[in-house]
Amino acid sequence: MNFACACKVMYNLFRQRGLVMGFNRERLHNVSAATIFPDAMDNAFQDKDLQPLWLYLPTAHISERDFCRMELRALFPEECEWESAGFGRLAESDTVEIPAAFLSQRDIPPDRSPYLRQRILVWKRADSPQALSAWLLEQKTNLDGFKFVHLRHPGMDLEYQEWIQTARYLGEAIQGTPDMKNPRWELAFLPYQNEWILGQYQRTRIQWKSHNHKPSNNSHSVKTAMARSLVNIAVGPDLGKSFVDPCCGVGTVVIDALDLGLNVHGFDINRMVVYQAMDNLKAMGWPQVVAIGDIHCLEGQWDAAVLDLPYGLFTRVEPEQIEALIRRARRIALRVVFLAFEDLKAVIEDAGFRVLDQCLARRGRFVRHVYLCV
Repeated sequence: MNFACACKVMYNLFRQRGLVMGFNRERLHNVSAATIFPDAMDNAFQDKDLQPLWLYLPTAHISERDFCRMELRALFPEECEWESAGFGRLAESDTVEIPAAFLSQRDIPPDRSPYLRQRILVWKRADSPQALSAWLLEQKTNLDGFKFVHLRHPGMDLEYQEWIQTARYLGEAIQGTPDMKNPRWELAFLPYQNEWILGQYQRTRIQWKSHNHKPSNNSHSVKTAMARSLVNIAVGPDLGKSFVDPCCGVGTVVIDALDLGLNVHGFDINRMVVYQAMDNLKAMGWPQVVAIGDIHCLEGQWDAAVLDLPYGLFTRVEPEQIEALIRRARRIALRVVFLAFEDLKAVIEDAGFRVLDQCLARRGRFVRHVYLCV
């Protein structure tokens, strides 16, 4: 057996055992976010006068900012400062703004959202780098293997010369040896509003992108990043919820809901696509949580659902069919995210739903209407 064949055999063996992503993908229902997102964040060095606090640095393509804002509002319902704080636009032609950064006491790991690529666990807030240095000296901060990360984020990054001088100044106040290649501690500092922030840096591993490589895909399915955000919008910050995709197709949304640790079920009336979804779950190392089922015949109720309404690409869909799907969704889930290729707000409200939030999700020429309803 040559080297290439041996590598392929080992890869398939690891994939079957759920080790391709670095951990055993057993059933993850009802587990905590700390278990799913294991990157360690240490607040032992945090200012004792501070409550646990994170600085989030969201980022989104210009065409996705409206959708990004909707996800942020769902994940941080008490932190909607970007709606009125007057943050500067990142592009002159863009009418939709997202915050360059925002503070929150809510612990949302970066891997959870496609738009939260990095964050800082705040150790200290001060008026100047000199005050940060004095605090480090006062705390007798001992960090072996530390490294300062040069943040490059729109509207937040420092000029390199200013950054390197500040990093050297703060580094001299830390007891311990820096390690630039394999750091144990990644630290970051930056000016935020009228103060300086110092803390432990965390970046996303973007492991969820591997979901793009599932065996079966449909050209009209939502992409993995969008599926992940839709699940976040549906469930909000709390991951301890049950979730259903009653028209799951090949399982794109189901896979990301499983990856987030939700108690998930998926159904579809089309036998062929359910078999494809089963193949995808098996290939990705997830339990078989999909089944053939008609939404009109489903029994039970879930906490949240995502329903990508049919848009008649291959067969004609009558308005009455869409209305029936929406009415049925109200019976099976307490909180529903609808996707549609046309404005259906009036139809959704006529079915008894209250629209909490909505946006337009753009991808090339396609524009989807997204509604969060209860």
